[in-house]
Amino acid sequence: MDIKTTYTADNYTIHVGHNIYDTLIHDYTKNYQDVYFIIDEYVYELYETKFSHLNHVIKAPRGETFKHINPVMNTIDSLLDLNVKRNSLIVVIGGGATGDAGAFLSSIILRGVDYIHVPTTLLSHDSSVGGKTAINRPHGKNLVGTFYRPKAVIYDLNFLKTLDDEEILSGFGEVIKHAMLNDEITVENLIHQNRRCIDEEQLEPFIITGIKTKLRYVTEDETESNVRKALNLGHTLGHALEYEYQLKHGHAVVLGLLFMIYVSNERLNKSFNLQKYVEYIKSIGYDVSHLNELNIPSLMNECHTIKR
Repeated sequence: MDIKTTYTADNYTIHVGHNIYDTLIHDYTKNYQDVYFIIDEYVYELYETKFSHLNHVIKAPRGETFKHINPVMNTIDSLLDLNVKRNSLIVVIGGGATGDAGAFLSSIILRGVDYIHVPTTLLSHDSSVGGKTAINRPHGKNLVGTFYRPKAVIYDLNFLKTLDDEEILSGFGEVIKHAMLNDEITVENLIHQNRRCIDEEQLEPFIITGIKTKLRYVTEDETESNVRKALNLGHTLGHALEYEYQLKHGHAVVLGLLFMIYVSNERLNKSFNLQKYVEYIKSIGYDVSHLNELNIPSLMNECHTIKR
């Protein structure tokens, strides 16, 4: 499926489907004289036969270890050593962290070089859409970054076949978030379809719905001055837990979503069935034990003052 952005200019297409990478990467790269591939080192090992023939490959440190200033600058130096030019193309292949850092360095090298996202995880169906780029600092996640649109997103769902259970759970946190932002029917359908475990074979429609949901927000408010902030649902506490307990991003977001439901009930007198969501989250494999360690009054006050 092709999902096109609807900005006033500089639009791009998000391609979602099985076995689409080889054809589409050829179609996009044939118009550039020089193409440089930044590939998560673990993804490269998994798919070496797919990537070994490529010229100008830079293997990026795995996952979040790439999202720091030194690895990013080392990669920029490698690109400069390879004589990257402003009319070159950078193809970023990997999960959410690889995409964040790869997009960030694409936006600043030579004041901006075209890039394409090739997400390889469930989590990155979220991070590859919307043009946010970022790296981390000791003060917190995603504190240095830019807004910079890709030329395309090629989301070949075949890459998901090599994900382990932890990575599927991590990505599913963002699927749940998008469902909550969409409507109650989407949430109930998601729960019904994945009642006792996550059915990877049935995730495609929810991934597409999630991408479309996110695009509604980012098209209206690209630089997060207003409604796009809703996409941080579950993330204020989630990012704190991710750092404190070294959790996977999606695991932390799920705990943040549960906390959001609790706060909504306590502070806004809502009547969400928190226990239903806790039991569901536990039933599909998430560890919710950290909820017992939280200082709820303190966290509520802290989250009230944090701006993300």
